[in-house]
This record gives sequence, C-alpha cells and structure tokens, in this order.
Amino acid sequence: MCKKMSKTMRKRMARAEARSSDDDFPDTETKKSPVDAAAAADGKETETSEAAARPVLCILVGSEYGTGKRYAKQLAHEAEAQGWATEMHDAATFDRRRLAAEPTAQRVFAIIASTHGQGDPAPSMAKLHDWLLDDAAVARAGMDLLHTRYAVFALGDERFKHYCRAGLVLAERLAALGAKPVAGPFCGNAAQPRARDAAFDDFAAALWRTEGAAAPVATGAVAPVLEYTLHHHPAGRGKKRKHSAAPTPFPLPLPGRAPSAAAPCWADVTKREVLTDGDRSTLLLEVDGVPEYEAGDHMGVLPSNPPAVVDAYLASLCAPPGRSLDDVFSLVPAAKKHRGPKVGALPQPAAARTALTWYYDLTGAPPTAVLRQFSTFTRDPEEQAAFRALLDGAVDEAELPQTVLGYLQRFPSTKVPLGAFLELMPRSQPRWYSVASDSATHGSRAALCVSLVAGGVCSTFLAALEEGDALPCFIRRSSFRLPRDKKTRPILAVGAGVGVAPFIGYLHRRQAWADAGHRLGACDFYLGCRTAASLPFRPFLEAAEAEGGAGAPRLRVALSRAGGPKEYVQDALEKDAPGVWAALAKGAAVYVCGDADGMARGVDAALRRICSAEGGLSADDAEAYVAKLEADGRYMKDVWSVGLPTPAQGAAAHTPARRG
Repeated sequence: MCKKMSKTMRKRMARAEARSSDDDFPDTETKKSPVDAAAAADGKETETSEAAARPVLCILVGSEYGTGKRYAKQLAHEAEAQGWATEMHDAATFDRRRLAAEPTAQRVFAIIASTHGQGDPAPSMAKLHDWLLDDAAVARAGMDLLHTRYAVFALGDERFKHYCRAGLVLAERLAALGAKPVAGPFCGNAAQPRARDAAFDDFAAALWRTEGAAAPVATGAVAPVLEYTLHHHPAGRGKKRKHSAAPTPFPLPLPGRAPSAAAPCWADVTKREVLTDGDRSTLLLEVDGVPEYEAGDHMGVLPSNPPAVVDAYLASLCAPPGRSLDDVFSLVPAAKKHRGPKVGALPQPAAARTALTWYYDLTGAPPTAVLRQFSTFTRDPEEQAAFRALLDGAVDEAELPQTVLGYLQRFPSTKVPLGAFLELMPRSQPRWYSVASDSATHGSRAALCVSLVAGGVCSTFLAALEEGDALPCFIRRSSFRLPRDKKTRPILAVGAGVGVAPFIGYLHRRQAWADAGHRLGACDFYLGCRTAASLPFRPFLEAAEAEGGAGAPRLRVALSRAGGPKEYVQDALEKDAPGVWAALAKGAAVYVCGDADGMARGVDAALRRICSAEGGLSADDAEAYVAKLEADGRYMKDVWSVGLPTPAQGAAAHTPARRG
C-alpha cells in the first residue's frame, strides 16, 4: 500500500482550476453514457434498493490503455462472486453528481487511475480529476461527500518521478472533501507486472473486508463470466460482402478524422537505411502518407506478432463447434444493455489468425488473473492442479513461464475457447517513436530511428519491412516541440542513443525557420553513445555543424565504450558547466531524450550540481531552481523505460516505454 502524497496538492488544484470552467463542466447537465443515463433514470428508487439489498461497487476507470480496464473487469467479476452488485463506468462519461451518496447507500466507489506525462491523469479521467481539484466548481455543485466511500488503485511506473501521482492525488482530494476511504490507496508498478497483479489482489481483498465479506473468492476457482459472445460472419458476396474479412486488419480513418490507434493510416516505406551496426544496431525508416506533425511529436506504430508465435497460440485454442479458426468472427455484447467501457470488442470482424497477429499482446508478461481464468479450461485434473499451484506461488518466480504461451505449452490439455481468449487476453499497445523529421521540410513523409532489439516485437516487425511495404501508424502531438513564439531561446539538447531522434527533427524545423528569415537562438547538443561509430545520424550531425549558419548545432559527444575513460552525457554537461549555466541565465530551455532510469536521472542530478557550482546555490535552492525550469516549460523530457509496453510517465515524459 502507498502513502498519500500532499507536496503538490496546491499546485495541482491551481492547475485544475485554471483548466476547468462552467462551459467544460456544466453544473446542471452532464453528458452520460448509456449506463449512466439508465442509472440516473432510476433515481431515488435505486438508492432505496441499494440500502435494502446487497452492497454496490461502482468502478470508475481512467486508463488510456488496456491495463486499467482489464483490472476493472477483474474487480467486477470478483465483486459479483463476493455477493456485490456492480457497475463499471469510463470516468470520461461518468455523472459526477452520483459521487454524493445517500446516508443509507451501501455503495463504494473503486477508482482505477493511471498516471501519464507530468503526473497527469489519463485523458478519460482528466475532467473528473480536474473538477474535483477545482474548489469553485465543487462549491457550485453543492455536493456533500460525507457519506461517500471510496478506494483507489493507482497505476504508474516507479522509475519515473511522478509515480502514481494521478491516483494518489485523487485519493487525497476525496478525503479532503469529506469522503471516507475504505482501503488504500494501493499502487501498481508497471516495472514489475507480477508485483502489480499482487498489489491489485491486495486492493480487492481490502475492499471485500469493508463489508465483512468472506475470504476473497479466487477467480480461477470458477469459469470466467464473459461479457461478450463470439459471433460468426459467414463469407459471401453481393449484399453479404460485409461479412467477409476486411482488406486491412484495422478500420481506416473516417473522412475528416485524424488517424488513431483504433483507425490508423497505412504509410508506405520509401527509405530503409542501416544507421549503425553492431551490438546497438539502429535503422532509419522513412515513410510517406502521414498527417501533418512537428519535430518532437511521436509516431505510434501498431506491430504484428511473428507468424510462428501466432501458430503456436492457435494450436492451443478451440474454435466453436462446426466452425474453423479461419472463419471471420466478431465479439458482441452478451447483454443488450452492455455494462461499462467496451473492453472486449474487436476493432472489426476478423479471422482468428488476423486477430492474434494484430490485436493481442502475445509476448508480454502474463497477467495472473488471465492465467487463473485460462486454468479453468485445463482438462487434465493433475495438470490443472499444477497450473494453479504455479499461480499460487508454489515455485520460484524465475522458474515461471514468461508468456501466456509458456503456460499453455507447459499444460497442453489447456484448450481455451476462442471467444474466451479474444475477450480476456491483453491487447497489443502502440509502440512509440520520436519522429526524426518535420513536416516543414518533409511534408507527408516522416523518419523513424529504430533501435533493433533482439526479440522485440516492434523492432523485429519494422526490421523486416522493405521499401514499398506499408505499416499501420498514427501521429500523436507532443509538448516536446520547439516553441514557435520563442525562436531566439537558446537550446540545450541532451540525448543518448536513439534519443537523438527528436533533435534531428529540431534541426529540420530550425532550418525551415532560418530559410524563412527568422533569428534563432544558439543550439548545443550533448549526445551520448558507446563509440563514435554507434552515434545515429552522425554524418548528418557533423555536416550540419560544419555548415554553420543560424540553425546549426554545436556538438558535444560523450563516448562510454571508446577505450578510454567512460563518459556519459551528464559528464559532458558538467565539463561544460560554465557554458550550461550561462545559457540557463540567458533563458535557455533544456530538452532531454533517452532512458528514464539511468540517463535522465543522471542529467537531472548534473543540472542541480551545475546550479550549485556555477550559480552558488545551496542544494535545496538548486533543486528548486531546476523544478522551476520544469514548471516554466524550460526543462522538458521525452523519456522511456526499457522493456515495457506501457506508456512512460514522468516530468514531461511523453514517449511510452518500449522502443523495441
């Protein structure tokens, strides 16, 4: 369980008040989801029935990707096994007025909230989060939360500065408004998926104890309660053409809509070039057909799983009677009034092979709750007992299979029905790349710098592409851009390895500005790599420096494996401490791109030491100075953590985690 955080409460409340307004959050009318509308229509009758019947667990989900929604479904399933009535809502459409509970209501709000960027909530949680932190908006609503009970499960990554902040701030704010916490808050750490699952189990168990329920029911003891059914689409022509498999695995963007993870564009590969070779190989891919973007933005790539892995999974699945895994299926809600966020629906009807190739995370860490549910389909009793023993911690973690496939192959009598697999299996998430170009100079083309990771799903997918192939992708706007209204501001750009990518885009953007006659500030690049030959874009960077001119960079390259003393980018910064301090005094902005756990932490510490050594600041004042740089938008980070498919978090940390 995590301790509450209060350091940044006033700051967060001020930000929320600035963002919220009567127009954004009308006090008298709120957009409702179908579930919310139905609940509102029940009115006082619902409250009365709650008081006389079983307790109600109202689950609010604020998660941009699938982890929070998966936990929400698990919690609803366990709650019903405990005898609770359940509701599940996307926080974006939840009617906040329902937070004010009647004194007799037996309702508990379970809030699952993930953290993004500078400790911010997921987009779907943002409105509710900001409204709660806005004193004026809460006062106008006249809501009494004294009888409201809640519990928070916060999702984050402990390697980042603002670990689980969004959920923890929500928990603290609800308590300040008079609501009663019944458990937690608990924190789930993305850096340790198994420990995160265990923390969620503790969170759920604490909830059940609040109502004096019996010991928690293991979800693996009974078959999963599925909210979707598998619908078969017969192949046909003419009027039945719509039942055939779609020409692409994802729907195409609607006219006038920007491409997204749900409906990406298909960009053609126009250039493929090996930038560096060896133990840290990098690849340049240039694609054409993307919407307008700027240097610093991110491209989300939707990779496919390797065919051999897909084949292995298909061997463990069962098609419905009389059907084939090659048939086209979709998942449709089992009930006419489907409850809560649509967690299980497919992007569009697809054959099993297509679905497993594009929609599912087949190689990630296996979620314990999913494995428990899959164990109910193990036909051999001895295998089933052994399967569940693994899940109960009977062996050392190092001996556990590393994927769901590993469990299915260890216990071959486990034959999961296709419908259950498609609903319960975690979904694949976009892999993010900082774009190494700019629309100002590249138009509809975009360049990616790909680090080739052995066994990495996305880097393997991208490495296999040839010129003329197409890949599904979309652009996400980032605040890691250069400010258009501060072109003369000096730039200190710090990056290691493929972290140089957005800075290549900066050079293109600055060149476009220079060609248009704009005055530009100085530009210093502090770049790190193992050897000079392993620096991506090295010829381009050296040529840009040699040419000089308004947009040219000054390069400082730190080499950590060149045969001499190891030097990292933070060391290069400190060697140039007087120049760094002088640039900061002139209003320079610092941009950092690379590994969050090592490089970014090292740069942060180096900046504080420079402020102390060159500016004469105490340790506390240096920390405050760096914090103010961040608050003023002069210290930006585009960082990621190695090996995770979830979005990274931290100070201006916009790039999600896995680059491979």
